[in-house]
Amino acid sequence: MSGSRWSSSSRPRLSSPLAGAAGVLALAAAWEAYKALVPDDGWVLGTVRVLPRTTDVAMPHLWDMAARAAEPLTSAPDSPPLWLATLGAAGFTLGVSAVGWVAGVVFGLLVAVLMARFVPARAGLLPWVVLSQTVPLIAIAPLVKRWGAQLRSWAPSTGRTGCRWP
Repeated sequence: MSGSRWSSSSRPRLSSPLAGAAGVLALAAAWEAYKALVPDDGWVLGTVRVLPRTTDVAMPHLWDMAARAAEPLTSAPDSPPLWLATLGAAGFTLGVSAVGWVAGVVFGLLVAVLMARFVPARAGLLPWVVLSQTVPLIAIAPLVKRWGAQLRSWAPSTGRTGCRWP
């Protein structure tokens, strides 16, 4: 015997799709159970809300959400269903994320090659690279936003093409 009571072949295992479906069903059951058990106004201790509200506006039933997803987005005659508009928005977000990822990879590779090839570049950039890896993203994001706003106010209003800078 290999020392293990259960060998990997004799242990009952759910397939990945079945385990995923079981997880989604468990989450749906937990949603509906929470909605059924918690009062509409949630649980409040003193003035602090401990558990969120379960009203139909704050936490609709799953079948209500599914019905709404099949309805048209607006009352216009050619309006797509909500699920299709949501899927389109998710695709747009995925595209923006992919462009950002590619830009980050290209920029990172260029900085890495620059630092590997030129010692002064490594000495000048390495502290900034280390800083960017040690400070949490939630702390860097407001700084980047502020720097972007400063660039926008510093940039000329029109370029050679006559177009406004973003």
